[in-house]
Amino acid sequence: MKKFSLIVLFYCITFHVQAQLQVKTNRKGKCGYCKMGDNEYVIKPIYNYCGEVVNNTIIVSKYDRFKGPFYGMIDTLGNTLIDFDYGGLEYVGKMVKRRMMYETVLYNLEGKRIFEKSLLKFGKKFKDNTMYICSDGHLYGLVSEEGVPVVPLAYDSIFQTNNYKFYFFKHNGLFGIMNDNGAIIHEPTLDKVNRIESDSIMVKKNGAWYIWQSGDSTYISGKMSNPLPDILPCYDCTSCLEKGLNPSAIDHCSNSNMLQFVYKNLKYPLEARKNHIEGTCKVQFTVNLDGSTSDFVVTQSLGYGIDEASIDVAKKLHFDRAAVFDGDFMASTYTLPVKFKMEH
Repeated sequence: MKKFSLIVLFYCITFHVQAQLQVKTNRKGKCGYCKMGDNEYVIKPIYNYCGEVVNNTIIVSKYDRFKGPFYGMIDTLGNTLIDFDYGGLEYVGKMVKRRMMYETVLYNLEGKRIFEKSLLKFGKKFKDNTMYICSDGHLYGLVSEEGVPVVPLAYDSIFQTNNYKFYFFKHNGLFGIMNDNGAIIHEPTLDKVNRIESDSIMVKKNGAWYIWQSGDSTYISGKMSNPLPDILPCYDCTSCLEKGLNPSAIDHCSNSNMLQFVYKNLKYPLEARKNHIEGTCKVQFTVNLDGSTSDFVVTQSLGYGIDEASIDVAKKLHFDRAAVFDGDFMASTYTLPVKFKMEH
């Protein structure tokens, strides 16, 4: 018996020297761990499941024949860091997430809860951002991938802009702006925030729309006379809506339908054919509230009758729905690229 114990002890010590601590599993599927200290030895396998060692922690489970598996987390000394419960555990960045029915509990790698409240929303991290959007169902906050609450659960909502460089947040009915590190760069004094154009943000303050850029709080030079629409005008919307598409897919469907109409009705000028003229002509026009088009201007010319042919086909377009901005229909400027390419 003593000889067997010495062999086991030697194996554990040798293994620990050669590599980081790894979980031991016997033939029955039970697993244990090596306890480090003055007297290293193999603890009798007591867990039904052991995950990999991550930052000297291990997700493990015990099985109850009536209630099923109970998951917890221990350190490599065998100390319990996260109590055993029925909710499964998984690593997220340098955090541990426990999913329990409709709630999520976050822990750091020391086993301490990150938020006192359970979460109903734990958002994904976008691109190179290091923040996760969290909510208890009423209030929103931000937590870093290291498990540090950067913004407490204190705001009515937090959502990310479409270029992922800023966060919008709402507090007491007004909007503010945070940078991608969660620091407030514009206090919540805005009536509304809107889409991004390059690195600028459309904001509404005191009933007027402005272009806001980081560091600008005066709005003197950024007042907008023609805001960009929230929703583009839609061509042949009926067929798109019948497909049950989401808003971005509807825009794609609309553009596809419009281009099919354009190239079906486009006439290649004879003069352009004789001179082998190819390229793209761009026509800018206004889509009015009733969906009709007007005010045609060629912004990229090819000549040889192509400009006139492009305007002619653009005049035949009629949109089912005008553009939408801030909840209302609006007249908008639309640029149509018309490609001319001869068959060879």
